[in-house]
Amino acid sequence: SPHVRFLINNAGFDKFGPYDAVDVETSLNMIDLNVKAVVALSLTAIPYMERGAHILNIASMAAFLPLPYMNLYAATKVFVRHYTRALNMELKDKSITATAVCPGWMKTGLFDRAKTGADKTIRSFIGLTSPDKVARKALRDAKQGRDMSTYGLFPKAVHLASKLAPQRLSMKIWTVSQGIH
Repeated sequence: SPHVRFLINNAGFDKFGPYDAVDVETSLNMIDLNVKAVVALSLTAIPYMERGAHILNIASMAAFLPLPYMNLYAATKVFVRHYTRALNMELKDKSITATAVCPGWMKTGLFDRAKTGADKTIRSFIGLTSPDKVARKALRDAKQGRDMSTYGLFPKAVHLASKLAPQRLSMKIWTVSQGIH
């Protein structure tokens, strides 16, 4: 039988804009890819993993806060983050690590697919970085047994702020920083 050493669940998509800029079918497809596929692939791979294997599920710094105008994406990434961190604890006996990777903005194709043409949309991409830097840190963190990996000062600051500031205030800061009032 095959031996899976690494599973990297990296597929996902977003749609920028208000709730009514995205149709029901697209919204449900986002849940299918961002949530259901992560669970299906993880559960399918685990029986083929041995001690020292790793699961890296790509969440997002969006998992740290409710984000208006990215509401469904942020909600799916909260699921990925919580699922992965809990799975990591469950897999300890098997010496398999599950790491939720929570990057900030990365230079990927996500932006092109995410645009909806909505007036109220995401415009600011603070801390934009390259995927290779995020990947290097994620692999290092996974090998160290960490259940979460966050690369860069901005995503780490957002994570800290999510623990300290009320969510209502964080959402207001988010919308103002995006030029949405």
